[in-house]
Amino acid sequence: MKKIQTLCEDRDMTTDDLKSVLKAVIDRYGFDYLGTHAVNVYEHLPKERPSNRKVAGALLLTLLNGIPERARESSWTQRDLAALIRGECLLEEGTADELAKLYLGVFSAANEKEWEARKEQGFVQFCEKEWLFSWEGEDTWYVQDVHIDCEAQADIVVQVQDVDRVRALLAKELRSNPFITAEDISAWFEEKLMDLLDEDFSEYVQADDYYPPVAEDYMACEVANKFCKEHGLRLVSCEESGSSSDYEPN
Repeated sequence: MKKIQTLCEDRDMTTDDLKSVLKAVIDRYGFDYLGTHAVNVYEHLPKERPSNRKVAGALLLTLLNGIPERARESSWTQRDLAALIRGECLLEEGTADELAKLYLGVFSAANEKEWEARKEQGFVQFCEKEWLFSWEGEDTWYVQDVHIDCEAQADIVVQVQDVDRVRALLAKELRSNPFITAEDISAWFEEKLMDLLDEDFSEYVQADDYYPPVAEDYMACEVANKFCKEHGLRLVSCEESGSSSDYEPN
């Protein structure tokens, strides 16, 4: 995770500073990230001053104990939320009050309204655009005392064809982070296609122990087209090429 902000590195953290940090985390990674990556969030809080380290440590306790999720469950008063934090995290009254104020500010009505408006914007953007996936694969065919080096490449352009299918495939990601970007969704599909092509190309190269592979004949676009049909995408265009070396001694 990249550093979210640095506005309080040279002074003590205020509630507003922490509020900005936590909101920035949610804006980028979604609500679940505060709990599932609590230590990661803590490590990116400014802690240069001793007082900052204490505040960051207290905040980490609330993240580990699920306070952000509880804070969103219902309409809390600051007093009641502070009591919950004291009970769950064993913090002193003043610290619990400050953290309760923090969470009520993070999950304010204004912020919730903003998040609701931004929900699945990245998904919508992903569905509206074409995406280029570039693949390069290589493998070596070994037989007795010779080998052949094989390479293949493909530039694959895809676009969403079945929105419902794509949404179903991304259900876990959208639930975990409804603010996932179109670029991150593209990377999710690209990684799966690249892994499939790597595996398929390796199987193609190693398919026969007697006849050497001809990488120039490898059909990456056929693999990509099948992948697209299974994942609710349409293959807009595909350019492929391959090359094989001469027989070389091992």
